[in-house]
Amino acid sequence: MKKLFGNHIQVDCHYCQNTKLHDENFYSCKLDRKLSKGKCRKFVYDPLLRVPQGSPILQTFDAKDFKLD
Repeated sequence: MKKLFGNHIQVDCHYCQNTKLHDENFYSCKLDRKLSKGKCRKFVYDPLLRVPQGSPILQTFDAKDFKLD
């Protein structure tokens, strides 16, 4: 079964169930774990903690860009 946001979630403490938020910029692990080589055996994905990335800035076009010569 395909999970929300796909089956291959990159490990990040920002959206782990075992994260304690102290301030907006400071978080820590409830289990006192550290990431080693980008992996954590206790990582449990929580989609409610994930903050979506902003949408990219689109280019502006003029009417000249759409004219055929």
